[in-house]
Amino acid sequence: MDLQKHIITRAMRNAIAAQCFGIQGVLVFRNSLMLLYLLAMQLAEARVLTYIAIYGLVCWGLTVPAAFLSDRMGKKRIGNVGHFLSISGFAVITLAAFLEDNFIKELSVVAGIVAFAGGQAFFQSSWFPLLRPIVPPEIRGRYFGKMRMAWQIVGLLFFALAGWLLALWGGISAYQLIMAVIVVFMFIRFLFYRKIPELEKSGKDGKTFFSVLKTVIRHEGYAPFGAYIFLITVFTAYAPALFAMVEKEYLKINPATVVWFANMTMIGSVSGYLLGGMAVDRLGTKKVFMSCHFAFALVLFLFVMRGFFPVMMMPLLWTSHFIFGLVLASSSIAITSEIIALMPAENQSFATALLTSMLDAGMAASGFLCAFAVKLGFLKENWTFFKMSMCNYDALILGFAVMIFILVITLGLVPSVIKKAEWGG
Repeated sequence: MDLQKHIITRAMRNAIAAQCFGIQGVLVFRNSLMLLYLLAMQLAEARVLTYIAIYGLVCWGLTVPAAFLSDRMGKKRIGNVGHFLSISGFAVITLAAFLEDNFIKELSVVAGIVAFAGGQAFFQSSWFPLLRPIVPPEIRGRYFGKMRMAWQIVGLLFFALAGWLLALWGGISAYQLIMAVIVVFMFIRFLFYRKIPELEKSGKDGKTFFSVLKTVIRHEGYAPFGAYIFLITVFTAYAPALFAMVEKEYLKINPATVVWFANMTMIGSVSGYLLGGMAVDRLGTKKVFMSCHFAFALVLFLFVMRGFFPVMMMPLLWTSHFIFGLVLASSSIAITSEIIALMPAENQSFATALLTSMLDAGMAASGFLCAFAVKLGFLKENWTFFKMSMCNYDALILGFAVMIFILVITLGLVPSVIKKAEWGG
């Protein structure tokens, strides 16, 4: 019994260590560093938004099929393939800036993003099912909160150094050095990942992909919750990227400072993961979901309203980033806990991936929506709102805030909002 407890404890520690090293590659797509890197390559704004959206699109398209294979071929086997693709893809993105031909350069960026996203899809499709038998149910909220807080702290330190490097150096080579270090970190994640045991073995059951899909969708609460995840993500996933575009392209803030704004979002996330984990365990996901939903809209309004207090603009920007990070992290804890609570006994990887893929689908939809709006010129590049000077990206942020308020009716799609969850609510 003591040996089994020791194995589980060590596995939980290795899982946290793996995330601390490997998450940096994902974070660059979320904290705007990848956006700044691609802009530094002199790529057009609409193209940059589109390329980043490809990441979510590929993850959405491959996560569920990868999960189907994971339930039959083994979670660790599929996860290992994911690591190979992720490391290779990110290395290509890092090397792309060396290329002189613009077409080949952009093609390499897209190829690298597709490979990296495919690797992430393979990895994340089996991640939670791999941890499910390892992490005791009574501490899941706190454990995943601790895990997220840990990798957020590591990420914060890493991107703080990245911001310092960009301020000191500032050239494209600085971005490439940062990306190269991330490649090394992803390899270290693989070394920790190998040490996590697969306690529940996978095996073939003779069922087809579509028969499993039909069964999982019919599982109580799955389809409605997936719809809610998708809708709320469409109007929140690209907020950090839009913040960065306003700050760099419209307010003309130094890229190093823009990275520090992203770091403030991560500081908020550290607090949010800690508070969100405790809130889920003590209050249940119902109250967390409802609070986060309204808070998302309010923080987007706060960012747009920065012009009301010109002297206080910078403090308002810092505050907006912090609050957004806090709310996003708390919402993420609630979503993760809800996904695990809804997980059926069979086809766990598939069922989990079906819901997590909705996050990727929402991110992709949000990115393409923003890119098309900018590319097709639907929005004025300069306009006024209550005598405040705004840009086209502000219009998108304001529109997202309004849609989140309107989507309050979708809270009824969350199972724990309309009934008691297993941990109370």
